[in-house]
Amino acid sequence: MVIFGYILASLTGMAIIKLLGITDVMSKIVSPDLTDVTVIQVQRIFQIAFQLGLFIFAPLLFFILVEQHSFRKLGLDCNPFTVNYLLIIALMLIAIPGINYTHTLNQALHLPTWLSGAEKWMFEKEQAASKLTDAFLGLKSPSDLIWNIIMFGLLPAIGEELFFRGALFSILREWTKRTNLTIFITAFLFSAIHLQFYGFLPRFLLGLGLGYLFYFTGSLWAPMLAHFVNNTLAVVFAYLFSTGRSSVNYSELGSVDNVAICVTSIILTVVLFKVIERRNWSYK
Repeated sequence: MVIFGYILASLTGMAIIKLLGITDVMSKIVSPDLTDVTVIQVQRIFQIAFQLGLFIFAPLLFFILVEQHSFRKLGLDCNPFTVNYLLIIALMLIAIPGINYTHTLNQALHLPTWLSGAEKWMFEKEQAASKLTDAFLGLKSPSDLIWNIIMFGLLPAIGEELFFRGALFSILREWTKRTNLTIFITAFLFSAIHLQFYGFLPRFLLGLGLGYLFYFTGSLWAPMLAHFVNNTLAVVFAYLFSTGRSSVNYSELGSVDNVAICVTSIILTVVLFKVIERRNWSYK
């Protein structure tokens, strides 16, 4: 289903680009000039197409064809007022310094010497991905901000949660019969699939948090909201920074010399998770 979603996304992206009359597509994908507006447009179309195909279409197809009538497992049919969304938003805001501090720690990690070739490859892949992301986030028009919120905030929040905390969680939990192990594996895969070694730890911890939010609340709406808030905050801060309306970029939140702030953030995040758990949001 993932392969089918990938093929569908590729064909859809190419069809849209052809309708727009854009030529020389492969060069804009393989060796893109990120200062070219047309290149950014092509990259945006494919980014959105692949998110829809891989992370939304594939898991929805899985639940429709394989696990028929099992959408209740995701808690998407629950009363939205049963989930304390304000508490989840507060959780993500408080977690920012702690998450960014773990990113700083992750950047100090290095693979053994005999894996230096693999580390170099991962570094190059991450640098290429970062350049493309920076090109998107460096755009300054309000319409670009909306597109970035959709591309980096909304679609990943829906698609990646459907894929990892939805379909993959359902499969692995049935295989392992162990919820904690399932949350750990899905968090690991969630972080690994981004191919960003120097951001693996914070993304892994985020994956654990999203997994436990789903487990505690029994509703996929909870990790979707948390995921959306986390990503959208980064997009908005990047926009404010690139337009000169803020002197602080998102990556600098939590990157402080005062470790006590980061430790306090981590402690309060754990406390809020315990509060959520004790509100009887048990997984059904």
